[in-house]
Amino acid sequence: MISQSVNPGVFFYYTKFSAPAAGSLTVNINQVNSQSRPDLLFGVLQAPATSQVMVFNGDCTNFSGTQPTITFSGTNSSQVQLTFTGLSAGQTIIVSVKYTTKSIVGAAAPSPSTVHYDFSTGFGSPAPGTIVDTDPGGLDLVTP
Repeated sequence: MISQSVNPGVFFYYTKFSAPAAGSLTVNINQVNSQSRPDLLFGVLQAPATSQVMVFNGDCTNFSGTQPTITFSGTNSSQVQLTFTGLSAGQTIIVSVKYTTKSIVGAAAPSPSTVHYDFSTGFGSPAPGTIVDTDPGGLDLVTP
């Protein structure tokens, strides 16, 4: 069983993309792991969760458009969907998602002991959508 001593306590996924057209856009922040175990997906830190998903302009300033609607799904609220409105074609957006490693505490220890995670960004519904950005290295959870 995974204990309370999971470190680090939180980590971030950042993604940068451009709106393909003016108007609305659905963006999925996807997470998968090599063992296909939903109980081992990291959840978005709750406090409330929507405050842990930040949206910025392409130059890292506060987002100047209409704030997107943010929804969560999956075990531990591990999957994030943002729905933007009023975008300009080519508008560059950066999204930051803060995940907590504590969300997997209590899950059965993985076998094999290393679990690889991949994060991606996709456009459209249903999730995962058309992938437009990925974390090139992913993340490994290694149990002793």
